[in-house]
Amino acid sequence: MFFTYIHYCIYMLEIYNFFVYFVVSLVITLLLTFAAGQLNLAYGFDYEKFSAYECGFDPFEHTRFSFDVRFYLVAIFYIIFDLEVIFFFPLSLNVSYIGISDFILTSFFIFFLFAGIVYEFWYSKLDWS
Repeated sequence: MFFTYIHYCIYMLEIYNFFVYFVVSLVITLLLTFAAGQLNLAYGFDYEKFSAYECGFDPFEHTRFSFDVRFYLVAIFYIIFDLEVIFFFPLSLNVSYIGISDFILTSFFIFFLFAGIVYEFWYSKLDWS
């Protein structure tokens, strides 16, 4: 019984030491990051550094304008159909080894992708007019 209690105490001490080292390293990292940021502020504000790059000319309009949601939709659609290629590439390499279950799963995947394209065109999600 005494032997088990000693091992339990040693185990708890190791866990305690780990958390102490973790918290101390986290605090040191945060302090160094804050100090580096404060040292960077000592250089002051530079208009050229914070302006948009326009080939040496002053910006024609404000640089912080909001994008249209359609740009994000096109990006999301691109990511979805780009991932489709990633899923189909291993399938195309092993087409001679697939069974009926793989064929059915691939058919469902293609069906849902096709349903997504039909939904996009049916509800004019890509219409920019």
